Amino acid sequence: MREEELLNQQRARNPITARKGSKHVSLKMWHAYHIHECVGVKSLVHYGGRLFQEWVVDAAAVNEQNNLE
Repeated sequence: MREEELLNQQRARNPITARKGSKHVSLKMWHAYHIHECVGVKSLVHYGGRLFQEWVVDAAAVNEQNNLE
C-alpha cells in the first residue's frame, strides 16, 4: 500500500494528471524531449552536426507555425 501512496503523491504533483488533463504529448514537448541530451545516453542525433542544426531549425519553424494556427 505504501507504493500506491507514493504513486498518488507523484500524480498529485504532476500538473497533467492532477487536473485529469490530456496524456497526449504535444509536438513542442516531443521536440523538446528529443533536443535535450540525457545523461549517460549516447544519442547519434546530437552528433549530426549541420544536419542536427537543420532539424532543430525545422522543429522550431514547425512549432512556430503551430502556434500561429
